[in-house]
Amino acid sequence: MHAIMTQQYQVKITTLTPVCIGDGQKLSPFSDYKLKGDKLIYLNQEVIKKALEKQPNLIDDYVRGIISGMDNTGNKFDVESFFYHRAKLDLSSLKLKEVDSTAQPKGNKNLYTILKQVGKYPYIPGSSLKGAIKTALLYNWLIENNNDWCENYLKLLDKNSSLTQEELKDKKKKFEDILDNQLKKFEFAVSDSDIFPENSIKVIDTKRLHLKEGKFIIPQTWEAIKENNNVSISISSIKTEAVELINWTEICSIINQYSQNSNDQEWEIFKNFRNEKNKLSDNLFSFYETIKKSINNADDKTCYLRLGSGKGYYFNSIGLALFKTDRTNNKVLFYKFLRQMKFKVSKKYRLQAKEFPLTRVIDFKNQEPLGWIKMELIKEKNI
Repeated sequence: MHAIMTQQYQVKITTLTPVCIGDGQKLSPFSDYKLKGDKLIYLNQEVIKKALEKQPNLIDDYVRGIISGMDNTGNKFDVESFFYHRAKLDLSSLKLKEVDSTAQPKGNKNLYTILKQVGKYPYIPGSSLKGAIKTALLYNWLIENNNDWCENYLKLLDKNSSLTQEELKDKKKKFEDILDNQLKKFEFAVSDSDIFPENSIKVIDTKRLHLKEGKFIIPQTWEAIKENNNVSISISSIKTEAVELINWTEICSIINQYSQNSNDQEWEIFKNFRNEKNKLSDNLFSFYETIKKSINNADDKTCYLRLGSGKGYYFNSIGLALFKTDRTNNKVLFYKFLRQMKFKVSKKYRLQAKEFPLTRVIDFKNQEPLGWIKMELIKEKNI
């Protein structure tokens, strides 16, 4: 019996826009960090602890300031001012380290942190890249000419369906099981990436651009891996069935088609709102034009994908396959799908399916989307 040959690919990843892969933690502006000019300064908790131990009378005021956000004079609590005036410690004495920042030093903003090894060195976890590649593979499976999964699933949402609610629920469950089983057939291993250098971290403000209202909402401050940094990662044994291997050229083709189709959908939505009262910047349009050209001009060993926080609905779901399959006027079946999945398609905005989703997370300073990476094959071997 012959052993099945395993292919292993060493791949170079280059960040094209800030990448934020969160670790689920956040830091407080009242106790953990201070924004100062174009830097974010992380505070040394050991220094703070020793300062409070020397002057125990400060502890209550410090804790009260952290909890309430106000100092004992009724002004906004500021950790730099507190320790300077109450303990004669300037900011340089409190500093653990600093990173570049484009975030605005105003407002009481928590800092959302990213995955790092030993608290210092960011990396791309294999699970994040594996999930993104699996989504691209599933999209490719759904749009194949001989695949009618999307069409049959959408038919269940047709108002002319004679199914009872119980029958509908049962059939939807069967279709969703098919999808889940197909996803499980994509077998491969992805290592965590090499670590990025400590100075590859920067801090950014992100905001959601509301296309219909033309304003920015839900501001957040994030650690991010800077653009134009690179690491390597290993991907092994990419299979669609138990023994069917997919080579790197095929993977690149599948990923690029997926990214381009998602990119084109974004472009269409943006065009619908370009002439409305909004703040769609030239930078945002220029970026999508650039990424489209990059994908079109990529060689057969190179592909483009999005990772992490803010990558958006179409890069995180099968929604685009369903949208493209729906041939009804105004995509009414896709609209029903969104409603059933509890997405906010409020009548307040008279939202059409082709306008969904209404918000986009962007790096507020550069007016660019988050999470774009470039992947290039460095080396492959059989093992």
